[in-house]
Amino acid sequence: MEKIKQIFSDPSGQLSSMRLNSFIAVVVSVGLSVYAIIAGKIPDPTTLILGWLSMGFIPKAAQSFAERKNASN
Repeated sequence: MEKIKQIFSDPSGQLSSMRLNSFIAVVVSVGLSVYAIIAGKIPDPTTLILGWLSMGFIPKAAQSFAERKNASN
C-alpha cells in the first residue's frame, strides 16, 4: 500500500489527483483498445497509440508547464 501512495504522490509527498487521473485515463484507453480489437472494430494502430499517449500524459505535462509558469511569476 505504501508503494501505491508513493507512485501517486508528487515530489513534495502530497497525493496527486493529476497522477491518479492520468493513470485512470491510461487504463480506460487500454481497456477501450482491447475492446475494439476483440470486437473487430480496431482503428489504425497509430490512432490507439496516440490515444494512449494523449489521454495519459498530456494532462500531466500541461499541469507541469502551468506550475512552472506560475512559479516564475
